[in-house]
Amino acid sequence: MLQKLTGIAVLAGLVISVTGSILEDENLRLSGIIILLVIATLAGYRFLKFSVLTPTSNISGTCIGLKRLPTYFELSFRTSTGVYNGQAGLKIGNDLKIGDRVELVVKGPVILEIRK
Repeated sequence: MLQKLTGIAVLAGLVISVTGSILEDENLRLSGIIILLVIATLAGYRFLKFSVLTPTSNISGTCIGLKRLPTYFELSFRTSTGVYNGQAGLKIGNDLKIGDRVELVVKGPVILEIRK
């Protein structure tokens, strides 16, 4: 939901900025630019917060769930401590099959690396 709202805000900022440029209205153009700058600042803050505060972990487990979506995989693994659910890029999860025993490098819900 937050991603859709952000996308709408970015599109609105671009439209307002371009409209202000076409109509040669400085206030309208600056309003669009300020909306874009605020969104970029918030996105950068969220990325830095995730990068700095979320630890990287090594997990070993067996793949029990594999769902391919258009831009990433949703994966489930049975580990010694329970079930881990996460997301991996298409390149990372492409060779994985259900039942494979693997070593994972994870950061929060994101799987960074899979080693068989």
